[in-house]
Amino acid sequence: MGDFVTVPFSDQSQLEFAFRPIPQSVIDSGLAYSTSKTGFRDSFIFIGSGENAERSIWLFAGGSPQKISTEPIDFIIQNESLESVEKSFVLRHSQNGAEFAAVFIGDYCFVYDFASGRWHERRSRILAGVDYVDAPWRVNSIQQAYNKVFVLDSDSGYLGEITDSAYNEYGISIYRKVVTQPFNNNSMPTRVYAIEPYFDVGYEPNDVISMRWSDDGGFTWSEPLSRGLGEIGEYGRRVVFDRLGMFVKTRMAEFTYTGQNPCSFNKLLAR
Repeated sequence: MGDFVTVPFSDQSQLEFAFRPIPQSVIDSGLAYSTSKTGFRDSFIFIGSGENAERSIWLFAGGSPQKISTEPIDFIIQNESLESVEKSFVLRHSQNGAEFAAVFIGDYCFVYDFASGRWHERRSRILAGVDYVDAPWRVNSIQQAYNKVFVLDSDSGYLGEITDSAYNEYGISIYRKVVTQPFNNNSMPTRVYAIEPYFDVGYEPNDVISMRWSDDGGFTWSEPLSRGLGEIGEYGRRVVFDRLGMFVKTRMAEFTYTGQNPCSFNKLLAR
């Protein structure tokens, strides 16, 4: 794989030079850096671009590469420094029947879910003195063995395991966040009487979920509102944020959970 093109070779071991390029198989997308790729079944994912083109994330499954990164992810990748690109890498793992590719570049870790075709971002909280700093997912290698997914911690060097029964990272709470699209009502403001997130409830009396909103694309945010998630066993508890007033057409909402219990975010109802 070159900077702008990829040339598949075949094994011609009977010849003096074992590998020969396959005729008419040149792919007009190259590799950003040697570590910016990972295999997936009979294909691979990579960060790269063609000549006179900007970098994106591609999936090659035979034929021609398919771009799988979204415009916001492309914007971030294309504005990263050359040093960040040279340090980028891609990891893959599977869990509970789903398969994921984690793309690390700069201060970001974007994860692609092959089952849904959607992206999400993974971040970690790392202890720095008496406070925590926000960082990309603190993993630099993944290995599956004995029906488990083991990871190497990029911060401490610890060996960890990805499992559904753990709700913290080396004892540090994992913050789960969901951000909506803008509440756009044909470019008109929308009156929102209440918002109800359908969320896991009834695990711990002190569990709360918070909501805040931004009208400028996430540059500034309102003060958060919090709602309790019920007493232990109160599995029918409804979580409602009401008296919200008028939403401008650019308003988007962010929901955050900081506890250490199951936290499936199933649906959001606004009325």
